[in-house]
Amino acid sequence: MYDGTYYGRNPQENERIFQQFLRWVEVLPLNRSIMKQFARIRGHLRRSGQLIDSSDLMIAATAIYHDLTVVTHNTRHFGRIPNLKLYQDSSRSTNSEN
Repeated sequence: MYDGTYYGRNPQENERIFQQFLRWVEVLPLNRSIMKQFARIRGHLRRSGQLIDSSDLMIAATAIYHDLTVVTHNTRHFGRIPNLKLYQDSSRSTNSEN
């Protein structure tokens, strides 16, 4: 979850900003069902030769388990995942990896 916070020129400031952001969101815990969903998605993508980052897989598995929509500009990765609901702002590029 903190991936990227300590990367860059000012990790302390990044952490402060991230802590402020966390006040506005609910962090969903992982459970066995989510981990099983993660493994299913990973297996499917591995078999098709389209594996993506584990962090993206974890987000997708959590969203599917909780029946949530993922808001992203990274449809190149998330679009490979069956049964994942995606929302994308059409005013932005669809192939961004960020």
